[in-house]
Amino acid sequence: RTRLEPIAIVILSVIMCAASVLVIYESINTISNGAGYFTEVNTTKTLTEIDMSALPISAMAVTIVSKAILFFLCYRIKTPAMSALSSDHQNDVASNIVALICGLIGIVQNLFQFRLSTLQL
Repeated sequence: RTRLEPIAIVILSVIMCAASVLVIYESINTISNGAGYFTEVNTTKTLTEIDMSALPISAMAVTIVSKAILFFLCYRIKTPAMSALSSDHQNDVASNIVALICGLIGIVQNLFQFRLSTLQL
């Protein structure tokens, strides 16, 4: 067991690094496509739609609640490892709340813009 733990940590860190690189790549790709949409005058490009239906919203809400519970459980145990985990859970809760709020603002803005465009003659 003591030999498998460092191997599992290395494997997990490689997977997390690969996922981070993929997220960075997709983010740069999305930003560059969005910049092309706003800089070109007569363009046929469209912005990609963000899916903020009930499933992603509920998944984010469940994540926020579960991370908050884990934060409070880890915060009660006064060891360095639990302190690091509680700090990590606290950061996850904060970043997920910001992401959820920004997604909801985007939905409201799209609905408001759609209603304004239907009122114009």
